[in-house]
Amino acid sequence: MDKKLILIFLFLTFLVLTLNISLILKIAIIAFLFSLLSLKYFKEYIEDLELEMNFPIFLRDLGHYIRIGQPLPVAIKSLMNNSYGKKLDRYIRYLYLQMEYGVPFNKALLNLAKKVKIKNVRETLIILSNLLVKGGNAAYLFESLSEIFYVSNNLKKERLSNVKFLSFSYYGLFFLVIFVIYITYK
Repeated sequence: MDKKLILIFLFLTFLVLTLNISLILKIAIIAFLFSLLSLKYFKEYIEDLELEMNFPIFLRDLGHYIRIGQPLPVAIKSLMNNSYGKKLDRYIRYLYLQMEYGVPFNKALLNLAKKVKIKNVRETLIILSNLLVKGGNAAYLFESLSEIFYVSNNLKKERLSNVKFLSFSYYGLFFLVIFVIYITYK
């Protein structure tokens, strides 16, 4: 889908450039097309962030429902009443519908992992599927994976903030050196 959208954008840009209109109007039309494309990617990015933030909450809630004694399909159906964000709600509905059609939960998780584009969520779903096959306390498994996912996301954010600080300091040093060189030549 992404490649098709980019090709359509390039084709429309080419068409606009070949039109016999003023240069300012051409630039305005291309900027408008680019802003529409950017908004689409920004919307997907926001939905992915929302999915990544709400996924540990979903796992924790699923563990709580299983802990109180609900069977897995009933717990998933109960989770459909909660709001975890647009994308995660669609994935929960997909998971529930697969279970309704008789697909085992671990296979449904693997099918869902194929659909999810976020690496952390996909890996967590695969790990969860493999661990459910091995057996054990499912409620404890969901809750501990939720906590692990939450902690790993916090560590990733902390590392990213450290890298941002270093990159800003290096850029500042670079511009300071350029400024000193400019002053010495003046």
